[in-house]
Amino acid sequence: MKKILIVDNYDEIRELLHLEFTEKGLQVETASNGVEAEAYLRTNKVDLVITAYSMPHMNGAELINAINKQFPAMPVVLLSMLAPDEMNADFNNYHYLAKPFTITALFKLVDKIFESQVA
Repeated sequence: MKKILIVDNYDEIRELLHLEFTEKGLQVETASNGVEAEAYLRTNKVDLVITAYSMPHMNGAELINAINKQFPAMPVVLLSMLAPDEMNADFNNYHYLAKPFTITALFKLVDKIFESQVA
């Protein structure tokens, strides 16, 4: 079973995505900011991180940079209202989805990422 980590400072978004991905048959963990996510990733393995960009303590770009240093092959989905060129980060192995998004669009992107891992 694939395991994902959802990182967002809004409880409602974390809870909704947790519910939707659990119903899809994935194991889901959550963190409310990049600092929590980075700490979780030090001791736990996940197959994918889905993170918001705008968060307190450590934003999504900073989290992606930290992930790239420790886990360069880890895929990440970045959710943001900002365009990718407006975010100051060196992103490797990440996928961008503009807010607002539909759960269907997010599911399709996650499916595509997991399919590419098998290939």
